[in-house]
Amino acid sequence: TGPASPTRRRRGAQPVGPQVSEDVMPPTGAWSQTTTRTVVTLNVYDLVEQTPILGGFFHTGVEIRGIEYSFASGAGVYECGPKQADGAKFRESIEMGFLEEEARLSSTLARLREEFHGDSYNVLFKNCNDFSDALCRGVLGKGIPAYINRFAWWGRQAGRCCKCLLPPQLRPAGSEAREPLLQRPAFTAFAGQGASLGGSSAASAAELRELRLKSAEQRQASAV
Repeated sequence: TGPASPTRRRRGAQPVGPQVSEDVMPPTGAWSQTTTRTVVTLNVYDLVEQTPILGGFFHTGVEIRGIEYSFASGAGVYECGPKQADGAKFRESIEMGFLEEEARLSSTLARLREEFHGDSYNVLFKNCNDFSDALCRGVLGKGIPAYINRFAWWGRQAGRCCKCLLPPQLRPAGSEAREPLLQRPAFTAFAGQGASLGGSSAASAAELRELRLKSAEQRQASAV
């Protein structure tokens, strides 16, 4: 016997078997394409027992793909588990946005590791919140909420106006080597030749004798 001939369907006949309506079919490629984005989260901690009003004493770290990046004195940029910063009490997580490019994270971290080294830490001028702000700006193009670092910002303004009020350990690195904003012109209180305070003569002996003679002549002339 030969192969079975294909079954022909009569015009107008209903197809046999389950059918899928065209209006519920997914668009082309919808099942074959998936898009994944990495969430960038700011983890906020309390450094003291507090009820924040306009600001507070906070520590922060930026969580990306299960790793929290932060900055500390001595350690510089370091990594830890999410919401597990030592010496601080976890307060909240703030979703900052989505990481679109992996290369952008790598390049930003490499740059910040050089800028935020352990010896550069300063509680007012370069702290953990400054690092979190710089990292978020590097990977997302926007910074952290202003209230997170507001107390440090106020301290900076006071320190810039009255640097003498800040103890040396709170002053920005290299501040002692900076030139003052206003400089007084050089002024010499005494100029010319004369005897020094120690009694040594700045002029020659011959010049002194000549000065004495002229002075004596003037006194004689005035007496006449």
